[in-house]
Amino acid sequence: MGRYTTIQAVTLKSEGYKFKWQDLLAKPTSEFLSRYFAGFGYKDGLHGLVVASLQAISEFVLYLKLWQVSKFKEVDVVPEDLFKIVKKHRREFDWWVINSFLKSASAPRKLILKIYRKFFLR
Repeated sequence: MGRYTTIQAVTLKSEGYKFKWQDLLAKPTSEFLSRYFAGFGYKDGLHGLVVASLQAISEFVLYLKLWQVSKFKEVDVVPEDLFKIVKKHRREFDWWVINSFLKSASAPRKLILKIYRKFFLR
């Protein structure tokens, strides 16, 4: 993992990426959701959960290395900003969970889940 994240960090930096602390939370979370739900990792049981988690950890390490490249620049982390990121990804997580339930739900339950997803997960 160390070698690959270093290569990725150097590539992103050379492409002009500027470190943002929000990426430490947002990127690994998005990677997990993408691998586990969009990539159907949940169908592989524990193996899928582990692979999705390892990919998320790898993303976290990548963005830590990008922070390192920026000389560990001190940044204020405001609780309100942190809350916004968590709230956004919580909604995203809920959407994916409901989406995975829809695949095996009965017709009445599908209707309820779709209504919930449409009106409560905006």
